[in-house]
Amino acid sequence: MCLVLGGIVVVILAPIFAWVRVITTRLGRGVRAARPDAAIAAGWADAGLGPALRSMGIKEKFRRSGGTHVVLTWDDLGVEVWRGSGSGTPRRVVGVRWKKVESVTVGEGCAGTPPRAAVVVAIARGPMLIVVPARARAGGVFPASLRQVQKLVDELGVAARPERAPRPGG
Repeated sequence: MCLVLGGIVVVILAPIFAWVRVITTRLGRGVRAARPDAAIAAGWADAGLGPALRSMGIKEKFRRSGGTHVVLTWDDLGVEVWRGSGSGTPRRVVGVRWKKVESVTVGEGCAGTPPRAAVVVAIARGPMLIVVPARARAGGVFPASLRQVQKLVDELGVAARPERAPRPGG
């Protein structure tokens, strides 16, 4: 009986996991093509990302519970949030220059799930952009571990403050 139930669960969940992986990795590849010089981290929007963007005057629909597939990109100029579109081509939802970013920290985000480790980008005199990263940078089914999120936050911090980056030889 347990074997039959296990088989049924696999038959139901395997296609769902495969579909989510295809969607998130396709979005990640599309963003990489659009922003080849930027670092990327695929993941899911926190439940508060839609309202945060609306407070900035950006009219973008996101699931109220969070979980919309997004990609966070960053380079020496700033940080961006991208998402898929109906045509399959990713589009940039918001971009923030580093001089307008107050902090980048590890926090919690709800992306249609219980709270998970998340990247929190606090905008000076503005909202917080919260993204729950996927375990794999290009996307996937599973969320990043706390350790992986801390590493992402460290990378974003170096990009935001290049003067703090380690220099070769000392």
